[in-house]
Amino acid sequence: MGSKFKHLIASVLLILPLALQAAVGGQAVTAAEATGDNAYIAVHKLAFNDGAKVPTIQSSTTPLTDLQGGQLMNGVEFTAYDVTSAYDTLKGSTSDRQTELKDHASKYATKDTVFDKPQTTAGTGDAAGTANFTLPVKTDAGKYAVYLLMETKSKTDSSDSNVTTVKVADPIVLVMPLTDNGTAAKPVNVYPKNETKTGLTKDLTDPKTDADATRKDDPAVAKALGDTVDYTATVVVPSDIANLDQFVVTDTPQVGLNIVTDSVKISTATDGTDTTALPEATIAYTDATADQGAGFTATYQPADLANFAGKTLTLTYSATINKLLIPGGTLLTNKIKLNNQPNITSKTNVTTGGVKFVKQDADDSTKLLPGAEFIVLNSDKSKYLTKTGTDGTDAKYSWADYKAGQTDFAANVVKLTSDDKGAFAITGLAYGAYHLVETKAPEKYAVAQDPYDFTVTSTSYTKDDPIVVKDAPKGLLPATGGMGIYLIILIGLALIAAGYAFLRHGKHRHQEV
Repeated sequence: MGSKFKHLIASVLLILPLALQAAVGGQAVTAAEATGDNAYIAVHKLAFNDGAKVPTIQSSTTPLTDLQGGQLMNGVEFTAYDVTSAYDTLKGSTSDRQTELKDHASKYATKDTVFDKPQTTAGTGDAAGTANFTLPVKTDAGKYAVYLLMETKSKTDSSDSNVTTVKVADPIVLVMPLTDNGTAAKPVNVYPKNETKTGLTKDLTDPKTDADATRKDDPAVAKALGDTVDYTATVVVPSDIANLDQFVVTDTPQVGLNIVTDSVKISTATDGTDTTALPEATIAYTDATADQGAGFTATYQPADLANFAGKTLTLTYSATINKLLIPGGTLLTNKIKLNNQPNITSKTNVTTGGVKFVKQDADDSTKLLPGAEFIVLNSDKSKYLTKTGTDGTDAKYSWADYKAGQTDFAANVVKLTSDDKGAFAITGLAYGAYHLVETKAPEKYAVAQDPYDFTVTSTSYTKDDPIVVKDAPKGLLPATGGMGIYLIILIGLALIAAGYAFLRHGKHRHQEV
């Protein structure tokens, strides 16, 4: 019995450690078994305004709920580099070696040390700005691995925000094993931080001139058909410009707004005067189509802008309004974008003004008169309105000299004709004072002798009542050249002759007496 009991005790003692490991140690190694000895890293890209205080954020398997003023950024590329060999050759403490790897990251992050393919931040909502990495805890040689996580492109084509990085995130060194390797469902969250500026801005160079005061929430300026408007756009060169695949600024106006060829100027000075040090961009002008106005693309080779990283480029250019708009309704917008990122629309749009009229009988307002023809004079009545070109592409208003009483006009005079309801209108004018001159009256009506004054405002076309233009019926005298005039002349001559005969007869009688 004693011998059997001893064997039993020995067997229990041998089995007990295995049982304890299964009961106690299983939870602790679950992650390693579930991940195949991998560490799961979730990179959350945070952007902070240039100059803002950037907080220190510790890595954790619990995602942050307070981003402390940062904005999650999509479209940022990160690459993991296996720097185990370099780490092992460095001297000093773990902290010293990590500092060396971070401070001289470009020395150790080479194409030979790239681990797998780069990852780009993506996602929506709270999951936005995230790139996931699965990193083996050990190398093939069985050593604990060391990784360098670096931001390799601050702005890829999938970027969906209008910010440009002026200071990229510091590299992150991961020395395996981590305190918690995380799991696919609950990774280790790290928060590299960038300092950014608004990447692209655009507006009219002088948006207050000719501003439509009624559009406070949707600002616009009122111009005439063929007028030119000037734009100023700014774009910040990313701090890692040399790593980008392209740097292309594209301007796409709406149909009817066309960029003036050779008008684009690019500089590094906000006043647009200093262009000497900046490399020359390749600027291509595009023709107007059925879907958009004439625009341009300005292309730089990223390497050419390496010395301008973090600086602001200023683009100035002009556009003409070549489309008759519905005043107060249609606005001409102009959009600009960098590479394949979202369009940025000019803060101030462009519109034109107009006025509606109605032609009536001077004595009976219910009689609406068709067929009346008019021309438009400028404010001092020295010029009349003409139009050239095709609407949407090169249409333009111009002014030709005018003298009172003039009856001959250029073939391209803008002629307004009242319809069967007496209605007619003028559009495409800038706000201001004008005059209407009748050149042809409706049948049986006399041409008005004096011009009609009118003013184009933000409401003159859409909200105000039409301006009433009246014509009086012709008097007793028929139109010049009609047969009736001869009858009246004959009657007049007969009356004169009768009067003369009467006077002569009276004179003779007086002499006889």
